[in-house]
Amino acid sequence: FEENLRLDPESDTLSNMSFKWWEWEVSVSNPDSAENSYKVSYAERTDWLKQQQDLGESSFARIYGYEMGLNKMRNSSLNFRVNYRTLEILNEELSGLRPENTLLSRVEYQARILKGALTSSTFYEIGSGLENRREFVYIETTPGQGTHIHIDYNNNGEKELDEFELAVQADQVASANYIKAFVPTNDYIKVFRNQFTQSLFLRPAAVWRDKKGARKLVSYFSDQFSFSTDRKTLTLDLADQFNPFLFDIADSLLQSTNSNLRNIFYFNQSHPVFGADFTFQRLDGRNLLTSGFESRSTERYSLSFRWNFTSILSFEGRGEQGDKQSASDAGVLSSRNYNIAYREAEPKLVIQPGAKWRLSFLFNYKEQENTLNIPEALTGGEKSFARKTGLEFTLSSPDRGNLFVTGNLIQINYFGAPNSPVGFEILEGLQPGLNGTWGVSYQRTLANNLQINLNYNGRQSPGLSIIHTGGVEARAFF
Repeated sequence: FEENLRLDPESDTLSNMSFKWWEWEVSVSNPDSAENSYKVSYAERTDWLKQQQDLGESSFARIYGYEMGLNKMRNSSLNFRVNYRTLEILNEELSGLRPENTLLSRVEYQARILKGALTSSTFYEIGSGLENRREFVYIETTPGQGTHIHIDYNNNGEKELDEFELAVQADQVASANYIKAFVPTNDYIKVFRNQFTQSLFLRPAAVWRDKKGARKLVSYFSDQFSFSTDRKTLTLDLADQFNPFLFDIADSLLQSTNSNLRNIFYFNQSHPVFGADFTFQRLDGRNLLTSGFESRSTERYSLSFRWNFTSILSFEGRGEQGDKQSASDAGVLSSRNYNIAYREAEPKLVIQPGAKWRLSFLFNYKEQENTLNIPEALTGGEKSFARKTGLEFTLSSPDRGNLFVTGNLIQINYFGAPNSPVGFEILEGLQPGLNGTWGVSYQRTLANNLQINLNYNGRQSPGLSIIHTGGVEARAFF
């Protein structure tokens, strides 16, 4: 039970922020010590909101629940939960909600097969209820506490939706003073949610490490797979509503969808001398706003390897290619539509004579091109060729703390308009020409429960003054 009464200090009248609620629940379950668990529950909740000079009943809800946990199985466990909620509006003048019936069901399954050679984790959840359409705004906050920065691309002095960018460089992160917030509207719709996550980890070495021949060869390889999807739709056919792998959905029935598919194929994953891995990842997101749909997707292929020549000298390499896409139905955001294809390679030489210090020399080459041509938005055909030469130094001491120093020279040849959303994405917050970035960070534990972090970052770009950014952070652990 909670009663929260707020009065206007000038008129001594009840504030609209006043509320009250009462909730009770009864349940029957077997003892907590049981390996397999079962629980049946029933609950009721009543809410009060301001009605003139007092509080009036606004809504009443009933919740029916059932839970089951099967943990007695030797190499697996299964947990199941379902809740059904009915909401009745007692006073439509007080509550902005609508009567609804909500279903929430969740299944979790963990399995360990063949002595750990294959491990699996499954999560599946479905639900239904009312949700309002959303729009997003950028809210100004304290510098350094935000995630985005504003760039006045058209120099009109106004903060428009297509002029906010995610902070990339260290100085931009330190001064970021806008956060992207989704705000609800008064347009409520019935949505069905389907959430699914599956992960698999295949490690033949768990059973074939000491074997010979073909089985020994197979034991050098391992694979880690994960897939997750979160979808919200309007009314679909019953079979489609329960299907987490349904992706071809008409926009008129879609509220939002997000998915992440990743697979990493390892060779000699834990070998101290040589190891390699190949990664494929695809991210997709599509959200319905009041102005239309906003979509983003990323697909990448990456090959990495490490080779320790000696106990002191090692070599690391990484090659990657992929594409990044952004699309919006809203006219104001059409300048943010792009399809950027990229390729990059990065070799790194590492010198580490002991546990105290480590020195790395790296070179990175990256090509990018926007293959989406939109004449009315003045975008299309932008290209960049970037070469980065970098140095990283790490010094570690249990008594004196950890010191990390980095410096990079980045030469960018860019063809296109740099002062644009597409230009910002391709240039990654830098400018065409020779750019320099450097940074120093120091971390030390002053006492058993007190840690201090000092950091400094600098950036020099053509046509701009040198930007210096510093910060101090103290942490206390209790």
